[in-house]
Amino acid sequence: MIKNLLKYLSLYNRKIKYKKISYSFNAVDLIIDYIFKNKKKGVYLDIGCQHPISNNNTYLLFKRGWHGINIDLDINNIKLFNLSRPNDLILIKLFLHQFRIKNYIFIMINLLLIHLNMRFQHFKMHQSKR
Repeated sequence: MIKNLLKYLSLYNRKIKYKKISYSFNAVDLIIDYIFKNKKKGVYLDIGCQHPISNNNTYLLFKRGWHGINIDLDINNIKLFNLSRPNDLILIKLFLHQFRIKNYIFIMINLLLIHLNMRFQHFKMHQSKR
């Protein structure tokens, strides 16, 4: 009985110790983190970056030493980025003159995210069986 209790506590400790925290919507940052898990430093491009931490797809990468370009329309978000990520390039831009290209890219990014989310769910399912 004591051995079973120790095994349970060991598993519980592991869940707490290795728990991943997501800062983005629908844990997209965890998918990105998994894809680039072996890459220590890199460069990202975050269009529509929103808040520098909350609902942000690149914050985990930033915490790992990455840097990049962040683009948003909200001046308050840009000010927060300038404070929290001084080495990143922060831009206020609106890309409406290429509406067709923008929609095509948006559709392609959404399809990619759906695909990555499906792969991530598949990965989680196989991890839980182990």
